[in-house]
Amino acid sequence: MEKNPQIKPDNELLSSPALMYQQKAEKLYNIGNIKNFNTNISLTPPRVPLLPNRYFNLFVINNQDYNKPNFMLDNARILEQVYTTTALRDKFSNFTIDDIEEIIQLPTLFLPEKTEQKQIGFLGKLTDIDKTPGNGISEFRFTKEKILSLDKLKSYLSELQIKDWELQRTHWAIKKADLQEIIDKI
Repeated sequence: MEKNPQIKPDNELLSSPALMYQQKAEKLYNIGNIKNFNTNISLTPPRVPLLPNRYFNLFVINNQDYNKPNFMLDNARILEQVYTTTALRDKFSNFTIDDIEEIIQLPTLFLPEKTEQKQIGFLGKLTDIDKTPGNGISEFRFTKEKILSLDKLKSYLSELQIKDWELQRTHWAIKKADLQEIIDKI
């Protein structure tokens, strides 16, 4: 009887480094008898947060005096594509706990719509976001740190990446600029 040269005895298979076995199981039994064990590990790249000296939150809201510790905003007005880059919208689209923690680390500019008589805005910080799913209304909690004159701020709109007509629509955007550096100039 002639042996098939492609079939090797078990002891040769176990000692051959060129041959690999894959075993998949929900539970492993007799783990002490394993001669070769490989695992696949999926690594998630570390989250690279936005830097507070490079990005900021912008809220432009009609009929909002920011005198309460919270305000509401329609979800359709959150991170609208016209005012926030696609990359930033995609980064924060799930509003996970990590997303919210990152967003609230950014400085925040609170402004009224241009159609209002109010001529002041505020520099502050978000303290929490309660984003409701779908087409609901979300709640934002915040603190104010400094009153800002809109007249003085107007000359820095382009540096803040704020389009002039952007102040005529209620919305929340994330902008790329050093807000604190610009506020210090005012």
